[in-house]
Amino acid sequence: MKTAAILVATSLAVANATISVPGINYNPRIGPNWGPDATNCKSSAQIDKDFAILAKVTKGVRIYSLTDCNAGELVITAAKKAGLTVWLGLWVGPLPSIFDAEKVKLTELIESGLVDSTVVGIHVGSAAVFRKDVTPEIAIANMKEVKDELATAKINVPVTIADYADTWAANPSMVEA
Repeated sequence: MKTAAILVATSLAVANATISVPGINYNPRIGPNWGPDATNCKSSAQIDKDFAILAKVTKGVRIYSLTDCNAGELVITAAKKAGLTVWLGLWVGPLPSIFDAEKVKLTELIESGLVDSTVVGIHVGSAAVFRKDVTPEIAIANMKEVKDELATAKINVPVTIADYADTWAANPSMVEA
């Protein structure tokens, strides 16, 4: 009986515990990545609803792309409403045009004033070197382009290349950059 009471008390304590994580990866896509935006992207209302829930367990979100599902604009806007911070991601793929479109979107977000204290950092790529979509040199050049864009706009946030630890260890030039 004593053991049962302890288990019940422990279960109640865990159920009522406040859970908090530093950040959560977020994607406004519904369904497969290859589906059309018109049917496979969340609306701003759906993102607002997600963020109202996420704000109960985290202080920030991270996205992988600014252009996919118009994530940059929609996520920053929803994060402001929910009191969350955002790490923006610029997707890098095998075609330079993919990163170019992400940079254009970053410029638009900066010029519209959306990139402010809500944005606490930016990562360029997401395992793009690991996937061999780009070389370490191209990843570094992409990161430097983003840093230059931010410096021109007088925005001071950390910028990094997102990739696996093994990729970083195998490419000291990325660490030095």
